[in-house]
Amino acid sequence: MSPPDKKALVQSIIRRLEADLEVLVDSAKAAHDAATHEESKAEDKYDTRGLEASYLAGAQAKRAFEIQSMIQEYKLMSFEDFGPDASAAATALVEIATEDKASWNFLAFRGGGFRVRAGTHEVQVISVTSPLGSELVGRRAGDFFELNLPNGQKREVDVRQVL
Repeated sequence: MSPPDKKALVQSIIRRLEADLEVLVDSAKAAHDAATHEESKAEDKYDTRGLEASYLAGAQAKRAFEIQSMIQEYKLMSFEDFGPDASAAATALVEIATEDKASWNFLAFRGGGFRVRAGTHEVQVISVTSPLGSELVGRRAGDFFELNLPNGQKREVDVRQVL
């Protein structure tokens, strides 16, 4: 089976981020409305509903800005052409296998933690700073390494392809 197409993958990532942004903007508007609504006025010194809603709106606005920034980065991103002996780095598409399954992973500069479809493939988008991403950076096809899982277990990982 052929690997995922990187351009199609990036378009899927952009669509996913745009959908996330739309939901976040709607939530931020709702939180802002709640923070500024007349019923959110504090009834006594212990009533913090309005303050909490304003903190939430601020955090959501900050996250929306981060997502907008990532969308722009993906739209302007140039891709390194990884050859057969190349080491994995940001923008690499890496196929790995563990004891129980094989998977495709896209190494992003930041963000990640979600899956997208690229043609018939499901691809995990991971940051180069995530535990798996940082282990993959610098690896080549044919490399093996042991990944420490959050539950204390270890899993052997086989790097099959770096594209």
